[in-house]
Amino acid sequence: MLSAMAIVLNMLENMLALPLGVRLGMANIMALIVVHIYGVKEMLFVNFLRVVVSGLLSGIILSYPWWMSVGGVFLSSLMLMMVYKHSSFIFTGIMCAIAHSVGQILVLSFFLTSSAFMPYLGIMIIMSIITGILTGKVSEIATKRLKRGIHHAS
Repeated sequence: MLSAMAIVLNMLENMLALPLGVRLGMANIMALIVVHIYGVKEMLFVNFLRVVVSGLLSGIILSYPWWMSVGGVFLSSLMLMMVYKHSSFIFTGIMCAIAHSVGQILVLSFFLTSSAFMPYLGIMIIMSIITGILTGKVSEIATKRLKRGIHHAS
């Protein structure tokens, strides 16, 4: 169910008219929640399934935009594994958003065999800070409520 929620959030975000490269990171909310409640393996599964199924549903699987998504999710997941136990949700959200942006730019540079997009990384990092704060805060609130619900149900 958590994978399905991440996929739906990703697909909804794809429908938003945002500037090139700007993502809200709504699906990352699920990754943050899952890693805090269930652990790293489950978060990796949710992220992997989300990228594959979203790519299939949107018809971009194996195209360079899909590989950009894979690169972003890969670096974001690595960052999440490194910082989530010792950092606030907001800091973790920011770091994951920045890692996602770096991953996307690296993959784009590889496909286009150019580093011309590197200056755009500065803008993406600024946007990542803003969106990371939002996803971190939403994840924190949702995780606390879910943990309370799980505790009361048992």
